Amino acid sequence: MYWARKGLSATKAHDLNWQIYKQVEVLKLDVLGAYDHAMLQQRASPLGNPFPSLKYLNCGSVYPFANNVLLRCAQFTLSKLVISVDDTVAAWLIPEATSLTSYVRLAAIDAHIFAHASTYDQGKEIHKRVLDAASRIPQLQRLRIRFSNFRLIEYIKFFLY
Repeated sequence: MYWARKGLSATKAHDLNWQIYKQVEVLKLDVLGAYDHAMLQQRASPLGNPFPSLKYLNCGSVYPFANNVLLRCAQFTLSKLVISVDDTVAAWLIPEATSLTSYVRLAAIDAHIFAHASTYDQGKEIHKRVLDAASRIPQLQRLRIRFSNFRLIEYIKFFLY
C-alpha cells in the first residue's frame, strides 16, 4: 500500500506511486490477529493525508499504526470513530484533554479499551482519558466505551430546552 505525502502535487504523487483516496468516506479495517505490540512502532507511515474525505473510521479490532495517519486532516469531515484504545493509541489520539475538539463534526465515538498487561488500573486510566477528552467535544452525541471483559458503558448527551 502506498501513501500520499502532504504537499505533493498529483503528478509527483503519481510518479512515486503514492495514492490519495479522495472518494473514501468510510474506512473499516479488521487486523485482528495481526497485532504485535513490539512491531507497532515500525508501522509508522509517511507524512500525508491519504483519506481527505473520511467521515467514518472503524478500527474496531486493532488500530494498525503507531501514529494518526488515518485521522490526518479529518478534523472537518470525521463524524464517527470506532477505535480500539490501548496506552499506545491513547498517547497519540488524546495526548491532552482538548485533542479531540478539533474534529468539528465528530458526533459518535465507540472506543474499545484494552490494557496489554490486563491491569485494572491501566484500563481505568485510559477510560478516564477518553471520557475527559470526549466530554470536551461540544457536538458529540454518543460515547460508547467497551472493556476487554465485555463491560459496556454508554454515554448519551441530553439537551435541556
